[in-house]
Amino acid sequence: MDIEKAKEFFHSIPMEELSDEIRKRTGLSDLIFNTKIIDREYRLIIEYDSQDIVEKVGFLKLIFRELRVKAEGLVERSKSGDELVFWCTVDMDYYHPGGGHNGFPFLYARYTDKTGWHFEEYHGI
Repeated sequence: MDIEKAKEFFHSIPMEELSDEIRKRTGLSDLIFNTKIIDREYRLIIEYDSQDIVEKVGFLKLIFRELRVKAEGLVERSKSGDELVFWCTVDMDYYHPGGGHNGFPFLYARYTDKTGWHFEEYHGI
């Protein structure tokens, strides 16, 4: 895949629509997201994560040292090969006070120029 075309495609995606969907599903209207683009061996990997929200979860902050909403995904060619697709899973990403780290997915998102955004609850594989 042409990485420059993949980057151009990614920068054309209305990511605020993904942010709005995440805010709606979490009930956290003040989430702010940062994007990190990783060019790795002909793949464009996207990391999209929020600020630490541990102070917003009440007593649960006793079991989480850090809590973020994080999306990780790829830009790649569609199965038919005629368009580029961005897809990601959106997780609650957390660190425990003892140092452990994990996450749990709750949303799958997919974007193409032809169809726009498609969101669905993520139920795992």
